[in-house]
Amino acid sequence: MLTILFIFLLIALLYSQANMSGSEIDWTTFVQQLLERGEVEKLLVFPESDMVYVYIKGQRSPTYRFRIGSVESLEKSLRHIQDRNGVPYEKRVVVQYERQGLLSYVTYASYLFIEACLTRFILLSL
Repeated sequence: MLTILFIFLLIALLYSQANMSGSEIDWTTFVQQLLERGEVEKLLVFPESDMVYVYIKGQRSPTYRFRIGSVESLEKSLRHIQDRNGVPYEKRVVVQYERQGLLSYVTYASYLFIEACLTRFILLSL
């Protein structure tokens, strides 16, 4: 039983890392091609690694990623750009923070695994 649990955790870790990849871009590309065009749904920030994952509207997993100098500079720059462009507060990009670690990978991977199983079950039962 313990072996099965270990294998599941290992698969969950690898699956979550594969789904958290995304193409690496720079800040300028993010701003000009995604943020200012209204393509971004949310940003997932991992403060320990200074990595930000970009979720495009309609996508369930991150499409892009970029590195930041600090969380403070990211927040200040986002606020400035969205203020300058007149983006209403209710339509601003959601910024979510998450600690990086095994538990967060396992939680995220478990969610994706359960969602995939349920989707497959529903499709097969149609």
